[in-house]
Formats: sequence, C-alpha cells, structure tokens
Amino acid sequence: MPRTAAPPPRYREIAARFAAEVAGGARRVGDLLPTEIEICRTFGVSRHTAREALRLLERDGLVARRQGSGTRVVRPAAPLAQRRPVRTIDDLLQYGNATRLVIDRRRRQRAGAQAAALGVAPADTVLHLSGLRYARGRRAPLGATEVRVPLVVAPADGALLDADRAVPALVALLDPGRLLRVEQTFAAENLGAAAARRLAVSPGTAALRIERRYIGTDGRALALAVSIHPAGRFAYPSVLERDPGPGR
Repeated sequence: MPRTAAPPPRYREIAARFAAEVAGGARRVGDLLPTEIEICRTFGVSRHTAREALRLLERDGLVARRQGSGTRVVRPAAPLAQRRPVRTIDDLLQYGNATRLVIDRRRRQRAGAQAAALGVAPADTVLHLSGLRYARGRRAPLGATEVRVPLVVAPADGALLDADRAVPALVALLDPGRLLRVEQTFAAENLGAAAARRLAVSPGTAALRIERRYIGTDGRALALAVSIHPAGRFAYPSVLERDPGPGR
C-alpha cells in the first residue's frame, strides 16, 4: 500500500504556530516571543526542537534573535499558507495539508495541448478538475488550481469525478510513496477577466503561475497541475546552498 505523508517536524509546527499568531495580530512587531525554555514547557518538546523553531522564524526574516535580549518580531508575517519553504516532495505536499482545496468543476475531456506533458495522445481522455484553494480562516482564495489526470492512471471507481471523493482521491493519487519526482515551472502573468473574477481581483492583476508535473515511480505522468496565485497571496521561499563537492 502507498505510504501516507508523514506529519511535519515539530519545530516546523511550532514555527508555523508563531507565524500564524503574528499574521493574525496576536503578536505584533516589537513583541518578544517565548524563550526556548518556555517553548519547551508549553509544547512539551526538547530544547533542540525549540531552538530549531526559532531558527526557522529567524531564517524567514520574521524575528531577530539577540543574546540577552530574546527573540523579537521584526516584521509582519504573511498568512501561514502564503509562505511555504519547500525542499522536498514531502514539503510540497504539506502545503496541501495546511490549506483547503475546494473542487467545483470536474469533467472528462481530450488531452489536447497538454498531451505531451501527460505522456498521452491529444485525442486521449483525461480528467480535468478545477477548484480554489483557501487558507484556514480566510475567505479570499489563495489561488485557483486546475489538475489534469490521464484516464489510464485515474482511480477506476471514478472517485475523481465524485464531489465528495475528489479531493481525497487526488491526495491518494499523489501520495509521496507513488512519486519519483515533481517538475515545477514558475511564470508571471496578468489575469484575464474570467480568472480575475474567479479570484475576486481586478482584471490585469499580476499573478504567479506554477505548473507542476507529477511523475510516478514507474516514470509515467500521474498529473499536471496549474495553480494561479494573485500578487500578495502566496510566496515561495527557497534556500540554495553550495554543493560541497567530493571530499569536502
């Protein structure tokens, strides 16, 4: 059976909790965060875990740490689901766990222009799902998502076309245990009238377009997903490090 996605490390959960409190106004610029010892007591974690949580917040520029002065909020946070540092497939799929996808359109159609990316012929049938993704506690959508799945890899029971089962079926299809890699392409664009209306913004609004191609362990494409995020609703932090090379 495919393995289920592992929960995020405790230090990431704690860091996300503090980021959410800042985003929600419970903690403001200039406020001190709890000390490492206080975090240990509150969350029942080790000193190392508490230190890693604060280090993560500092790395993202949310807080500044000074010896003898504590850890202080230095800038407002983006919403929890808006900043998602991603280094692995598991990190990428945790974004789905931290937000809510509402699929409102499901249909069969020909692969057409997406055939090559999906590894099928243009006349082959794919399942096309469209929906909006929301952060918890927020009414405006973070973005719109369209997913195309080749019929040959879709669940045989038609779950992806069922209103109540579509999201769980999609999660199961893209379980980390079934994935070899995820190919990503980022692009900037301006929203047309239809997309802008769907996302409750003005036509011409700048947006981030993310195309993801999910490749299974057998080398076949499992899905092609395109997400559109209006400016200001999503950020994609990443860290690039030097390859130390052999013997270093």
